[in-house]
Amino acid sequence: MKNAVILGGGTYGEVFLTYLTEQGFNIIGFVDDNKESLGKLIHGVPVLGNFQDLVKNNFSKKIHQVFCPIGDNIIRTKYLGILNREGFETPNFIHDTALINKDVQIGNGVYLLPGVMIMPHTKIEDYVIISMGSHVAHHTLIKRGSFISTGVNIGAGILIKRKAFLGISSTVMTGVKIVGENTIIGSGAVVIRDVEDNHVVAGVPAKTLKVRDPINDEELILEKPKNKNLKLLGYSLQCYNLKSEDDIATYNVHLKNFEGCDVFYKTALFNIENSETEHLKYFILKKRNTVIAMMPFSLRKIILQEKNTTYYDVSSFYGYSGPLFNKEISPTDTDTFWHLVDDWYINNKVITEFIRFNLEGNYKRYSGNLIPTLNNVKGTIFSDETLQWEGFTPKVRNNYRKAVSNGLTSKIYHGTIDENLIEVFHEIYISTMKRNNADQTYYFSLGYFKKLIHDNPQNTVLALIFKDKIAISSELLLLNNTTMYSFLGGTLENYFDFRPNDFLKMEAIKWGRKNGYANYILGGGRSNDDSLYRYKKSFFPKNNDVIYYTGRKIINEVVYEKLTTLARKYAYKLNKKDIVEDFFPLYRKAEKEQ
Repeated sequence: MKNAVILGGGTYGEVFLTYLTEQGFNIIGFVDDNKESLGKLIHGVPVLGNFQDLVKNNFSKKIHQVFCPIGDNIIRTKYLGILNREGFETPNFIHDTALINKDVQIGNGVYLLPGVMIMPHTKIEDYVIISMGSHVAHHTLIKRGSFISTGVNIGAGILIKRKAFLGISSTVMTGVKIVGENTIIGSGAVVIRDVEDNHVVAGVPAKTLKVRDPINDEELILEKPKNKNLKLLGYSLQCYNLKSEDDIATYNVHLKNFEGCDVFYKTALFNIENSETEHLKYFILKKRNTVIAMMPFSLRKIILQEKNTTYYDVSSFYGYSGPLFNKEISPTDTDTFWHLVDDWYINNKVITEFIRFNLEGNYKRYSGNLIPTLNNVKGTIFSDETLQWEGFTPKVRNNYRKAVSNGLTSKIYHGTIDENLIEVFHEIYISTMKRNNADQTYYFSLGYFKKLIHDNPQNTVLALIFKDKIAISSELLLLNNTTMYSFLGGTLENYFDFRPNDFLKMEAIKWGRKNGYANYILGGGRSNDDSLYRYKKSFFPKNNDVIYYTGRKIINEVVYEKLTTLARKYAYKLNKKDIVEDFFPLYRKAEKEQ
C-alpha cells in the first residue's frame, strides 16, 4: 500500500484524516511548517516534519502520495505544483457520497467532499477544493486552484477562473459568464453579473467591496512540471515528420500499438499534404521506452496579409482525431502527455491548437478549452431484424417501403473495389457538395478517395443505390472493430422522391448485421437538432447519442491578440467567450471570409 501524508495540520487537515482513512488511504503522518507541531500527534497520527523535509523525502518511510487540504489557494496550488514537479503523486479525493456525472472531467489534486453534486459536461481543473453540499450545474469550468466553500450553488455555463474563492452558501446565478481569477465572493452573496479579476464582492446582489493585488505569475513557474523531472520519471515526448515513405512506415508501426479506434488515424484519411505552409507531424509519448500515446497533427505557418508572422498553429485532421492512448494509461500519464505537448508548443512558437476528438473518450483531461460540439447519432445493429425494423420511426419504414416499390436496388462493395465504382461515387459526392454550397475543404479529390480505399481495403465499404441501373445515391463507410462509420456520401437531386437515402441506410445496416458489426455511427447535423440531425436520429430514436468534442487552446494569449488585431484590422482584446462561440482561431476567420 502506498504511504500518504497530509500537508497542513490544521482543523481542515484533521477532517481530511477522517475522510481519507475511511476510504482506505494509508495516512502515515502530517507535514506542517509550524516548528512547534513537530512530533505532535493529531488523532494518533504524527507530524513528521516540514515541507522541505517532504520535498527531500527526509523521512524514515518513503512518501508516495500527498494530500494538501489548505484553504489558501495560492499556497495550496504552489505546494501541489512543486510536489508534482518533484515526482510525488497528488491524488484526487472524491467522497463516497459525492454525486459526479460520468461526463465530468476532473483534473489532478482535486478534493470533492461529502454531498457535492456536479452535473454533466463540467470540467474541474487541478488543485480545486469543493466543500460539503455544494452544487455545480452543467457546462461550467472551474479553473486551477479555486476553492468552493460549503453549500455553494454554481449555475450553468459559468467560467470560474483560477484561484477564485467562493464563500459559504454563496450563489452564482446562471447567466453569469465569468467569475474572475483571484476573486473572493463573500458568504451568502448572490452573484447576478460577471465578476472581474481580483474583485472582492459581497451582498445580495453582490457588489464590489475592494480590489485585491493580482496574482504573482511567477508562481506559475513553480506550478508547471519541468520536462527534465518528467524524464527522470521515465517519460519522453518526441515529434516526428510525416513526409517520406519511411516516415509513414514508422508511423504505421507505432499505430499498431493502438488497436481499436485506429481507422481514422490511417495516413490515407488525412486530407492534407505537406506544403511550404503546412507540415504533417505526430507526437509519440514513451514511458520507460514503451509507447503509451501518439497524436498526428498539422503544423501550419500563420501567414497574415501575405507575410509570414514566424508563428504556427496546430490543427487535427478532418474526422475523429486527437490523441490515441493505450488501454493501461493512467490519469498521471495523460496529464504528462498534455504538459509535454504544451511545452513543445511553447518552444516551437505554436500559438493555438484545434483538435477534433474521437468518440472513444480521448478528450478527458484535455489541457485546453473543451467544447461539446455536436451530438452524434450512434445506433445498435440488432441480430433480430424485426427488433431493428420496429426501432425505426414510422417515416423511415414508410420511405423504405416506397424505395422498394420504386424498384431501387443496392450493391455494397468491400475489399478490392474497382476504380470505376469509386469514380461513380465521386461524381455523386461532388454534385452533392456543389448543391449544398459546401466549403472548399469538403471537395475531396478523386485521387484522395482512390488512395483511401485502395490502401485500406478491409476498413472501407462503398454502398451504391441504383434506379434502372443508374447509380443515384452513394456512401463511403469506414470500419473499425465492430463499428461502422458513415463517412461521406451524396445523392443525385432528381431522385430524392424515390427515397434512396433511407434505403441506403437500411441496406447498410443489413450488410453490417450479416458481417458481424454491432454499431452504426451516422454522425450529427450541422448543428444540434437541425433537420440533418433529426433525419439521422430517425433511424435510431431509442439509442443514446455520443457527444463529439472539439478542443481549443491558446498557448500565448498576448501573441494571439496581436495576430487577431492584425488579421481583423481593429484592436482586439481576448474574450474567453470568443474561444467557445466564435470561429477559432479568430485570426483565420478573415481568411475564411475572403
